[in-house]
Amino acid sequence: MQDAPMQTEPDRSGFGRAAAFGGMFLAWYVGLAVLVGVVGGGEFIASTPGLCLLVTGTGAGGLWLGDRFGRWQDWTPAETWGLAAGPPQSRIWAAATLGGLTLGVVGGWLAENVGQPLKQAMHWPQDVDTMTSLASALTEGPLGWRALFILVVVFVGPLFEELIFRGVLWRSLRARGAVTSILVTSLAFALYHGDPAQAIGLLPLALLLGVLRRAGAIAPCVLAHALNNAVATLLALTLGLDGETSVALATGAAACGALAFGLALSAGQSAEPGPRVR
Repeated sequence: MQDAPMQTEPDRSGFGRAAAFGGMFLAWYVGLAVLVGVVGGGEFIASTPGLCLLVTGTGAGGLWLGDRFGRWQDWTPAETWGLAAGPPQSRIWAAATLGGLTLGVVGGWLAENVGQPLKQAMHWPQDVDTMTSLASALTEGPLGWRALFILVVVFVGPLFEELIFRGVLWRSLRARGAVTSILVTSLAFALYHGDPAQAIGLLPLALLLGVLRRAGAIAPCVLAHALNNAVATLLALTLGLDGETSVALATGAAACGALAFGLALSAGQSAEPGPRVR
């Protein structure tokens, strides 16, 4: 007798799976930060070498956890990492490029004009400022470490974070629908960066990344994320910590970002393979 063909079944445990993976990843992130801070000291963790270690260590640990989690859930590697969809449409690549180049400017304006007042209202400690630490790591210290940190920020970080948030976490939430997946992964991605101002500034990019992921493979998400970080790095190097985003520049960037959203939404939603029944 031949085996019955492989079928699909609805997966109702999306939030539980997302919470399980998110909890493991958060524990790793916090544990690594505490370890680096205790061993290296408070000044080291905010230095360029310390941030390089923290970003790469967090990402590498997240990928290992994601691989273990995917095997536990009996997912294929393509399912775990968002590689199961077909090649992205040209409009998706265009949306990723346009949004990656412009939404960081919108995010900068939001961080300055919404995020910073929110931090003051929350009585956020003035000596805990992730954005200042990142900008200082890019502009201060030995040139070799700064160059390495730029590579981490522009290439390594986006790849690791997209595989974790729009890969494993997205796959965990897929049964809950695209809207829920976009909102939850976007919020988790923003909060992961810690600083309230930075989190608010990242929301436009995070939402676009979710819409891009809805349309198919994860590669356009990595491109948009890398371009955003490259623009932010360039602005930090040229304008420093005191540079302000003008309303006119933010408005123009928002118009371009809206076009990017339109292109991504027009591509529709991909049909990735569903959970398997053996």
